[in-house]
Amino acid sequence: MAALSRSLLASPPSLVTLFPAGASIGQELEVEFVGTFDEWPPQVWASSKDLEIRFLKKKGQARIKVGADAESGPSLIRCFNAEGASEPRFFLLSDRVELIETEPNDSIQDAPVLEDQAMIINGRLSKRGDTDSFQIALEKDQWLVAELHAYRLRSSLDPLLQIIDPHGIKTAFNHDHFHLDPFLSFQAEQPGNYVIQVLGFDYPAKSDIRLGGGQNYVYRLSLDTGPYVSHTYPLSLQQAKPTDVSLIGWNLHSSRTSITPSKTVAESNFELSVTRHRFQEWQQSITIPTTDFPQAIESAVPKNGPQQLPIPGAISGTIDADDQEDEYTIDLEKDKSYTFSVSTKAPIHQFDAWLELKSSEGKLLKRDDDSRTDRDPAIIWKANEDAQHTLAIGNLLGNGSPNFYYHLTATASRPNYQAHLEITQLTLKPGSTNDVAITLARHHGHSEALRFRFHNLPVSIQQTGGNVKGDETKASMQLLVSSNAPPYLGEIRFYGTELKTGRRQAVPATFLGTSVNNGVPGGYNNLVLNETPSLWLTILPPPAPADKATESPKP
Repeated sequence: MAALSRSLLASPPSLVTLFPAGASIGQELEVEFVGTFDEWPPQVWASSKDLEIRFLKKKGQARIKVGADAESGPSLIRCFNAEGASEPRFFLLSDRVELIETEPNDSIQDAPVLEDQAMIINGRLSKRGDTDSFQIALEKDQWLVAELHAYRLRSSLDPLLQIIDPHGIKTAFNHDHFHLDPFLSFQAEQPGNYVIQVLGFDYPAKSDIRLGGGQNYVYRLSLDTGPYVSHTYPLSLQQAKPTDVSLIGWNLHSSRTSITPSKTVAESNFELSVTRHRFQEWQQSITIPTTDFPQAIESAVPKNGPQQLPIPGAISGTIDADDQEDEYTIDLEKDKSYTFSVSTKAPIHQFDAWLELKSSEGKLLKRDDDSRTDRDPAIIWKANEDAQHTLAIGNLLGNGSPNFYYHLTATASRPNYQAHLEITQLTLKPGSTNDVAITLARHHGHSEALRFRFHNLPVSIQQTGGNVKGDETKASMQLLVSSNAPPYLGEIRFYGTELKTGRRQAVPATFLGTSVNNGVPGGYNNLVLNETPSLWLTILPPPAPADKATESPKP
């Protein structure tokens, strides 16, 4: 798609945030595009074809219509013009009722009464010290489940959630559950109207300790007073295999169902896939991890010693009691490498899992606690004998609960690589040579020669480099733009290919990155989407010729 002209004054649009940051499937609503736009309206791109975006005359305002057949989940929106594009921003689609908070709602007295059992409130703490309050009626022993997205949306908000009972007493509070985002499950001890409040600090933190607020202090608050499924047990399912599962959650009328995960092949750097399952009667969808190898659950009372875990295989269990350690036996082959990993379903301040690998004689070979960014453990091990080994798992904090779920996976380590770009767009000039850096990591002895290439490039761009020998861990390439290249605006993708096997995989651009400024943490390491295969390419128009009538006369 070629640009028609180039303004001498316009800069690329800068899109900071969208408010609201999401909508219900089939909904049409007005959305504020917060950012800097020298030209209005800009052009717009969305990753979902089910979003129809129409800009209004008023700067910063648009109407978004969500198709009735859209799928729930995060999508991306970016603005662009002939000079370049903004960073993509998240816009989440849901199958729930979605509301937009209205002021005033700072105090308990001003808190609006919410009627639906399951809803999402799109809000923004618009000024310093702002507090948003919402009122909801609960019966005795009824559960309220509240989850807030702010950090995971790249908001400037470090949020807090608290619940006030009918007598005005704060009875529940949470600050950090999903990284900085809070989560609360609260059971009413008496009937009446309860108030849930959203407030928070600046992110990154500032020197003064005050409640924050501003245009990018957006959030999405999910509230459920009806049936709510947190996850299934087992925590992961085998693809295409019907499985009877337990439903874990609150206010559930039934606790068992059968699910058949779809067979999927993900074009990404990762082996784990997910399937989305919708509970029609509860108007809720959840994502469930899936694999192509068997899944099992922990035996209540192993009869003949520790339970056997096949390779490849996975098992779901719980750390029920204080100081409990669960053990599983595995058969390893000499000189083969294996990967053992754990994922957990519980707040990290309650369940911090550790994992141990022991030899056939019971000798500790390796122990791990926090090897990954999400603080779940993993062990990579090359066996030095053909023998039965033992995997042990427990809680570093020592306490136990029936709600401390874990998922233990054992696989042979397959040589593979991970690559990504740390940019989401390219802005190139005609006649220029441009270096592109590729972050590359090889795992488990991967030694295949690779070739990296962009796809969907216009013919005016030549790619050079991008070839990586089997013993190399650094990768880069160049893009040479012809001097007469026409303007171009459009989506491109990037791939890596193993030269020997021909296996190709998408190389995504990452949204993740952390920083420290004078000791203050910044950046994001866990978002609703951590990466995207969609990059944006701009080839700039040639500079406008100088107006000879305005040139200074030669001396």
